[in-house]
Amino acid sequence: ANRHDDTAFERVVNTPTRGIGNTTLDSLRAVVQQQGLSLWQAAAQLDGAAGRKLAQFMNLIDALAARYAALPLEDAVAGVIAETGLRDWYLRQDDRAETRIENLDELINAARTYRQQALELDGHDPQTDLREFIAHAALEAGEGQEMQQDSVQLMSLHSAKGLEFPLV
Repeated sequence: ANRHDDTAFERVVNTPTRGIGNTTLDSLRAVVQQQGLSLWQAAAQLDGAAGRKLAQFMNLIDALAARYAALPLEDAVAGVIAETGLRDWYLRQDDRAETRIENLDELINAARTYRQQALELDGHDPQTDLREFIAHAALEAGEGQEMQQDSVQLMSLHSAKGLEFPLV
């Protein structure tokens, strides 16, 4: 959705594994710092074996964006998950694989629901507005976090009535 989002770039560049390791990322970060570029822009400048692997990743992202731009949002999300091999990669991972697979399925369902709600509310089909959906999904995920998580919980005094907390 945003090739110049460095946090997102680092999150997906080697997931599933593509042979792009910390050394390559450190090289990219150095270029970013020296030249004031995004990681995406820096990746386009890297050469050698690391540069080829990054070029393959960047070509994959561009191809996926082109292939799924005109499809309904849920089909695009499902297609990207399938083509990147993310589901299979998680299946080969640790004991949390089942939860991660369920999360991928829920992401597809969330895209479908989001699209249907947008169509019902204002007739707007957000099929190509991935950024809008990502922002919506991030907000929804934040609201559903468990209270047991090591985090700060903010609420009004009214909503805290009747709840017990170890620290206030």
